[in-house]
Amino acid sequence: MTTIASELEGLSIGTPQQFRHLTVFPLVHPTPRAPFYLTLDEALAQGTVQVTEVSKGGRVPELRLLNRGNRPVLLIDGEELVGAKQNRVLNLTILAARHSELVIPVSCVEQGRWSEVSPAFCASPRVHFAAGRAAKVASVSDCLAQGQGAVSDQSEVWRHIAAKAARMDHHSETGAMADLFRHAEKDLEAYVPAFSAVPGQVGAIFALGGRVVGLEAFFSPDTFAKLLPKLIRSYALDAIELPEDHSPVPPPDSAVSFLRKVAAAEVQESPAVGLGKTLRVKAAGLAGIGLQVDNDLIHLAAFGSNGDQEPHPSGSRIGMRRASQRFRGQS
Repeated sequence: MTTIASELEGLSIGTPQQFRHLTVFPLVHPTPRAPFYLTLDEALAQGTVQVTEVSKGGRVPELRLLNRGNRPVLLIDGEELVGAKQNRVLNLTILAARHSELVIPVSCVEQGRWSEVSPAFCASPRVHFAAGRAAKVASVSDCLAQGQGAVSDQSEVWRHIAAKAARMDHHSETGAMADLFRHAEKDLEAYVPAFSAVPGQVGAIFALGGRVVGLEAFFSPDTFAKLLPKLIRSYALDAIELPEDHSPVPPPDSAVSFLRKVAAAEVQESPAVGLGKTLRVKAAGLAGIGLQVDNDLIHLAAFGSNGDQEPHPSGSRIGMRRASQRFRGQS
């Protein structure tokens, strides 16, 4: 059994929370663990980590991270860094060892700027919007499988941002994803307080307009609680595009089915950037990427393709488990 399968099978699915077109099913761990690392936001606030261009000239798909602190620093897939020559998002989840320097793989989310606005990057209150992030995860996973490194289809990243800008009828001078979030800020910020972490919650299954589209799981409930607002904004930027009357709560079976599908998916490993191993999750209609350090799953992000609402193979109906019950893989 893989680390992902064993970790996910130990989780329970809690009572869903809903606001407008977004539904969130809590994933609860029976034995919560404290983080042994700092989040990127914490490390930047403490001044123990710095992220810059790799050189004066810079390179679009790479940045330099310097961790001067005494604790590892966690950066999650899709997390946005703003400033320097252009805004970027992380191509995978990284745990930077204490007192280390790394070159980290990123994608550009600001096509029209290549001029320095700051010597180093700042944190942002968001991650890549969910639909664009799902496509990026799939392309990075494919490149890793082909031995090309953790690179994305950069043109596809830009196309997703441009298409969303067109649907939102918003023009950005530099094609910045950040401008789309700022343009929709009032709507997005209404979503954030509607969702809160429950005790022991290490992750969530996300549904838009009644359709399950993604999963996020972390090592520690502390980490999930700190990153939840960023994740809500990510999914909310997709949710606000749905029609006003398109907001049903998905059936509990769909969350159970999605969790089972991720747990049963093929997992491939490759050396991580930083500590641990990068995990690639792949199945029909599913792509995901995660990080394992020693025997612990530090982070996992998985996304379903459009319309991916397959029933459980047995055809049986499975009720949602209470938080005190554990997810099981049996029919």
